[in-house]
Amino acid sequence: MALPSTGMTVEETTSQKISSWNRQTYQRLKLALSLGLRRQLFVAICDDLNLRNRLAKKLQVELGKSSAREFRETQDYPKLVSLDLNLREPHPLRQIAQWLAQHKKSEHPCWQPGFQILGVELLMEQTPEAQRLFLRHLQASERYLLSLESTLLLWLPRPWLYNIQQSVPKFWQWHTGLFEFEGEP
Repeated sequence: MALPSTGMTVEETTSQKISSWNRQTYQRLKLALSLGLRRQLFVAICDDLNLRNRLAKKLQVELGKSSAREFRETQDYPKLVSLDLNLREPHPLRQIAQWLAQHKKSEHPCWQPGFQILGVELLMEQTPEAQRLFLRHLQASERYLLSLESTLLLWLPRPWLYNIQQSVPKFWQWHTGLFEFEGEP
């Protein structure tokens, strides 16, 4: 998408609007995701939804770029899949399993995609029962985490970070990376 009258690309405009701290944090997150390691649980903290959406989209675009050789080796799946949390059944790891089952390309794919889960902040608008259900699903996620062949990036607003740390400490212990973004002016 070209921007009118400026002659700048979307990427240049996006990077200009992101603070130095957020740019560095983004680069660390992108590097961690690009490694494609198994059983990684990354947590990204961002209270600014516009920034979060821009960063999530940028990750998906930039991690989607690959050489022809890489594409042949990883053509089974995209490198990063974005999933919106199902608010009726807020179980992110089950959503990942369902996505993989629906998009099964071969019996032995050589590459498992990473997943980013968006929309946890919408739980604040749901009933307390729905919020507790989400926390219970996280608490019971150990068996999913043990067999997770992908990297999982969970985008959270700060209130949910504190809630998860206090309510489901066992799930919290599984995280392997924390990336905190600050609000943009």
